[in-house]
Amino acid sequence: MCTAFNVSHVQDLTTVTAINNHERGIIWDVTLNLNEPGGAFDYTVFGEATDAHDGPPADAYDVVKPPAPIPPYLRSWFNDNLPPPYDNLWKDYRHYPGTAKVWNLTVQWVPSDYTSPTTITISWDPTKVDDSEYALVTLCTDLGTPLKNMLLYNNYTFTCPANIPQPYKIICLANQPPNIPNNPNPANQSTNISINTDLSWAGGDPDGDTVTYDVYFGTTSSPPKIMNNQSALTYDPGMLDYDTTYYWKIVAWDNHSFSTIGPLWQFTTQPNQPPNVPSNPNPPNGATAVDINADLSWTGGDPDSDDTVTYDVYFGLPSSPPKVVNNQSALTYDPGPLAYDTTFYWKIVAWDNHDASTAGPVWHFTTALEPNQPPYIPSNPNPPNGAMNVTITSDLHWTGGDPDSGDTVTYDVYFGTTSPPGILVHNQNATVYDPGTLLYQKTYYWKIVSWDNHYKSATGPIWNFTTEQQPDTTPPIVRLTSPEKGFLYLNFKDFIVLKIHFITTLIIGKIEVTVNATDNQSGIERVKFYIDDTLKAIDTTAPYNWTWSDRGFFFPYYIKVIAFDRSGNQNSTELKVWKIF
Repeated sequence: MCTAFNVSHVQDLTTVTAINNHERGIIWDVTLNLNEPGGAFDYTVFGEATDAHDGPPADAYDVVKPPAPIPPYLRSWFNDNLPPPYDNLWKDYRHYPGTAKVWNLTVQWVPSDYTSPTTITISWDPTKVDDSEYALVTLCTDLGTPLKNMLLYNNYTFTCPANIPQPYKIICLANQPPNIPNNPNPANQSTNISINTDLSWAGGDPDGDTVTYDVYFGTTSSPPKIMNNQSALTYDPGMLDYDTTYYWKIVAWDNHSFSTIGPLWQFTTQPNQPPNVPSNPNPPNGATAVDINADLSWTGGDPDSDDTVTYDVYFGLPSSPPKVVNNQSALTYDPGPLAYDTTFYWKIVAWDNHDASTAGPVWHFTTALEPNQPPYIPSNPNPPNGAMNVTITSDLHWTGGDPDSGDTVTYDVYFGTTSPPGILVHNQNATVYDPGTLLYQKTYYWKIVSWDNHYKSATGPIWNFTTEQQPDTTPPIVRLTSPEKGFLYLNFKDFIVLKIHFITTLIIGKIEVTVNATDNQSGIERVKFYIDDTLKAIDTTAPYNWTWSDRGFFFPYYIKVIAFDRSGNQNSTELKVWKIF
């Protein structure tokens, strides 16, 4: 082995012999090689032996560092708080095994000029470091600040000043594996476990390390891994099957990749229980006088709190009622309006989500007797309310009846020309009434009061109608006002117009034939003008007139007018005249 020292500095032969004699007790050791660019180098060794001990007094494994050579030199040593000369150790062995140890390393650079700094590299073999029992071996500052993980890296380089010793620490921490997973819940080999149970266990680590857990779970005795690297001490496997044996185990891992395998545990889930027997029927079993709008309700549920339950409803008139709805979750059912005075049968069959069912008993109830309702309010009057021109021979009609099919209904008829009208008829069965011949052009008022055979009544509104006018059979009055009998009419180009008494009726030139026509009932519709039975004009608007401008030849002519009223009656008048020009 070469060193950084001059050949004149040879280690003590007695010490070397002691180490050789005890090599059988060395369990592991690591050599630290120190180099700097100028070629100076040194090494030191730290390790553990079974019969070494820590601290004073020195033992055969503590090898003193030889004296320093002439500069330039690079020098390193360990200080194990031993008295001189063992306060500068070349090789420092501690007792094996250990859980935590600290080696105090010092490095010193002494150049020829005693002032120039240099760059120093400390190197080691990580595989040698890994031979120890320690999980963490760290090169640190003298204050404990980590510089290099010696299990992962193989060197550390730093700038070293001249002459000043540089202190470092090598801190070793042993790792203990995680605690064996224990205290399982559900307990090992427990039975009747809820299908919604969670798994839990106790874990931890004696070193206070962080621990994660792999969960193995299934229905075989070699359960598969279903979760890894979880930090929680619980696991939710979801909804389990009834009456099934499950196996599980936990593998704990610390943050140094040490693991501990827990034992194989097992538990058996509870058997599935069918739903509760449907109970507490409403309407109660055997109830009478039940409202026809009643809903059905009952109590259900399941002894297994995790199960969901649905219900089939059987309902009807036979004592083995048919199914009317299935798979409903509600505890109520609306059968709709029921018949009065009728016995109904019903039952409920409960199903859980594992296809287990429980049938309830057949219940029955009887609905109430049908209550008496008053008759319908009379409606649909004929003649219609407010009708006009109603014939004087009209009968009165209306719609009546009763909502209770077994009831009989009679009617009181109120009728007259005043409002409100007085009663004319009591308790008639028909929905028609003949009031006899009515007056023309008269307003009548009427109403109907319905009575059932339970003395309940319904009063209709007051209606009214007005009868027709009396028929017009009188012809109109018609009279010629121009020309008049016994006058001479002269019209010379509208320049000379004369009317004078004459021995006959003579018309010279054109003349305005005018008519006075009246009718006090239906009124005048039209007036027709004729000359010798030849229609010359029709006038529909008073005053009624027509201009006769045809040339005359001193012949006798007959002027005839016919007046028509709006009822088709007519009347006429005529006048014999002579006309020239």
